[in-house]
Amino acid sequence: MACSLWQGRFGCVAMVDGLTDITPVRDRVADFSALLRAGEDEPLSMALRRAETVGRPLGDDAFMAWIQAAVGRDAKPGKRGPARKDS
Repeated sequence: MACSLWQGRFGCVAMVDGLTDITPVRDRVADFSALLRAGEDEPLSMALRRAETVGRPLGDDAFMAWIQAAVGRDAKPGKRGPARKDS
C-alpha cells in the first residue's frame, strides 16, 4: 500500500505504509512535489551547514531569545579568544 511522491535510492520521500505518519509534512507543505521542483535555497542551506558545524542554533532574534530562556544559557556566540586581563 505504498503511495510514493518520489522514489529514490534510499526510499520514498512520502509514503503511506502503515508505519510512517506523513501528516506533519502535509500540514507544513501543501504541495510537496512543488517544493522538490523549486530546488535548493543555496544561501539558506549554507547558513544551516555553518550552524551545524559549530553546533549553534540558527534563527532570528526572537527565536534566539526563546532558546536562551529555554536553556538558561547565552545562545549567541561570545567573543573569540582568551579573556583580556585588566592590568
